[in-house]
Amino acid sequence: MLDSDERAAVDDASDSFAAAGLRQFWDGEQLLGKEVARSVGAPQWVAWDVYLFYRAGAEWPDAGLPPPDAALAQASNQHGGGVIAAKGTLPPRGDQAGVPARLAGRAVMAGTYAELESLLSEVAARFGPAGPTAAFDAGALSD
Repeated sequence: MLDSDERAAVDDASDSFAAAGLRQFWDGEQLLGKEVARSVGAPQWVAWDVYLFYRAGAEWPDAGLPPPDAALAQASNQHGGGVIAAKGTLPPRGDQAGVPARLAGRAVMAGTYAELESLLSEVAARFGPAGPTAAFDAGALSD
C-alpha cells in the first residue's frame, strides 16, 4: 500500500460501480487485506489493490471470508506491473512473465494498468442480477 492511498480516491473510483449496483470498500487498517490473504492460503501477506467478486447471495460465515468467485489484482512494478486475474477469471493476455512466482499456476496476467477499468467491467458484468456466467477455480489463489 502507498502513503498516497486515501479514502477520497476510493470514493471516486467506486462511482463507476454504483450504476451497476455493485459495492466497493476501503480498508484503511488492512483488516480485510489480512483476511483476504488468509482466505486464499497466504496468511503471511496483506492483500491490496485486489478486486473480489462474489455471486449474489454469497454468505460470509463467522469462520472467515469465503473464497471469491472471481478476483483481479494489480501487479507491482517489480513483477512487471499490469493486472493479474485468478485462474478462471479472465483468459491470459500478454506476457505471462509478469505473474509473481508465488502465484504461478494460480493466476494469469490479464492486461495492463491502462486496461484495468475495462477488465473490471468485463468481470463485473458477469455479477449483475443474473449472477455469474462462468466458473471460477476458487483454489487458484490458495497455496
